[in-house]
Amino acid sequence: MIGLFLRMAVGELVMLICGSIAAACAICASIRCCKRFRCRDIGCVKSMLRWVGVDRFDDFEVMILVHEATFSSGKDKQVKLAKMTTFAKITAGVQTVETDPHSNGIFQQPLTIFIEQGTSKILIEICDDRSRVLATLKLDPSLDILQARVLPSEQVYTMKQKSKDALNPKIKLSMVLNVGDDIETGLLAGSDLDHETNWLIRQQLQKAKIHCDLGKDGEMSDLEVLMQSCSGPLDLFQGLGNADTVYAAIVGPPHQRKYVLGLWASEREFEIKAKPLQEVDMLRIRSVQADPARANVFLISYFDKDRVSQALTFRRIDRPRDVWVQMLHLLIKMLHEGKDAPSRWASSRCSMEKSERKRATATF
Repeated sequence: MIGLFLRMAVGELVMLICGSIAAACAICASIRCCKRFRCRDIGCVKSMLRWVGVDRFDDFEVMILVHEATFSSGKDKQVKLAKMTTFAKITAGVQTVETDPHSNGIFQQPLTIFIEQGTSKILIEICDDRSRVLATLKLDPSLDILQARVLPSEQVYTMKQKSKDALNPKIKLSMVLNVGDDIETGLLAGSDLDHETNWLIRQQLQKAKIHCDLGKDGEMSDLEVLMQSCSGPLDLFQGLGNADTVYAAIVGPPHQRKYVLGLWASEREFEIKAKPLQEVDMLRIRSVQADPARANVFLISYFDKDRVSQALTFRRIDRPRDVWVQMLHLLIKMLHEGKDAPSRWASSRCSMEKSERKRATATF
């Protein structure tokens, strides 16, 4: 009899303990749900807040291209975040996106973030490899993005210092709300690029067109804009993994007969038309491929003048790696589709010279 009572008491105790645990779990779950619950999760409340003017904007997406972060060395000279692995983090309400970590502060990475109605600020942080915040920047979604007459393109912002390791921190950003049709649509027609890469290429083409318009009268051809777009600094890997910074540019008619990719020691050397360190015939390039093991590296495979297969390995500096790859693909495709352009140019020039000689002889 006593044993029966003991078993019943133990059973009731076990049930009481299980019930207490279940109740505690239910309370914790309710607390978590309450923390996650926001009044704007209710559609009618969200609409009312927008209608009465409490919230200044509807939900929207913005793409922010994080170019680079710099800090002062203490002598009023801006330098890259060398020898310090950092990454950029963007937070808007409960949404957070991050760049890949880099050791020189050059990110060149687009981040798309969803800005929910009622978000009061966009917080941009530069963090080290231990996630310590080095610098911060706060942007107003309404004033700095939606109401801005022109969205910033490669604009430098002064950040608030949060660590003694980053004095006078600054960050360069570009932003876009959407990607509509523009003057570069023809060059990218039929491409299956993703949204971000497509926008980055359009940005690069627009910059190239502005540069061409400043330096030359008349309408620029698609080929000239593409050639200008495929110019810029790169790190060229040499033996034993060493990398030297070079300036890459495309040159061709009417300055010379063939279209070539030239490498110079600096942009200045290119501008004064010095002899390049190396040249690659554009029509002999076999492939331009992104390195799957390294996010910022791409390879160019080509045949030299002796028909021997060669390869060049580059690391991007001033733009994302995929922009270099796609721009070179576009240019090579255009050159192959009109590969007799140099001969047509030479033939046309020869015909013009003959016509001028005939007119001069007839006049005489």
